[in-house]
Amino acid sequence: TYTDKNTLVKIAFAANYDADPRLVCKLAIDTATAHARALKGKPPNCILTEFAELGMKFSLTFWIADPDGMDGVKSDVMLSLWDAFKHQGIKVPYPVRELRIRGGALPVESVVEVSN
Repeated sequence: TYTDKNTLVKIAFAANYDADPRLVCKLAIDTATAHARALKGKPPNCILTEFAELGMKFSLTFWIADPDGMDGVKSDVMLSLWDAFKHQGIKVPYPVRELRIRGGALPVESVVEVSN
């Protein structure tokens, strides 16, 4: 910003569909609020942005007093959020692919290893 150094920090993250999205937002807001550099006069906000293929996507925003070290602040908040998720049993989605082969059979090779 040009008039002051207050900086909006945005963190995008996701959670599995098994998670309660209201709890996910509460944990994110609590985590951002607890960070020492988060401005107390401007409370954090978390919104559910998308029901995606791999899980629910969220956006967490909060303000800090200046942009110096913003990446470190983001990392701190994400690591704390990871810990909060682990504590609550909330999982972060990752891609899992299942292959189904229909019709016919695949040739299978037998390999025997002999050690001397």
